[in-house]
Amino acid sequence: SAVDVAAELLRHPPPGRALPLSLLTLGSIDPAVSQFRRRGDSYAQRHRAALADVAASPDIAWIEYWSPWDFICIGSHDALSASDIDLGGRTRHGPVLREVDLWRSLTRESYRRMFFNLFQRHFQYLKGGDLPADYSYFRIVAGARRLA
Repeated sequence: SAVDVAAELLRHPPPGRALPLSLLTLGSIDPAVSQFRRRGDSYAQRHRAALADVAASPDIAWIEYWSPWDFICIGSHDALSASDIDLGGRTRHGPVLREVDLWRSLTRESYRRMFFNLFQRHFQYLKGGDLPADYSYFRIVAGARRLA
């Protein structure tokens, strides 16, 4: 996941490259993945460590966008709190949770067309909407403003 990659960059920064780093996650399922620990899954254990490292890093501005309209994401639940992840006394810096109403950028026709398609609804974070809205993936990644 993006969090695992960010944690790896913290552990092994590229030569000649300095942090800080902005990390944008959309419609995350990190709380679900981190729960696999109860089954002894080694990936889940590494993922939990990555979540803790990235959340505690002052060098990473981590922003998570989530939408109640997205039935695949578990966004209303903070990944660290939902997973009982202990930062070991470190200060928490992320993620910053931002709720977005993806459906507000759709016409009534588009809304009806994709209402029962959960994958289309989940990937709406990456698509342009029919109507102007506060959230725009394209403005976030290609706009003049910085993420954090």
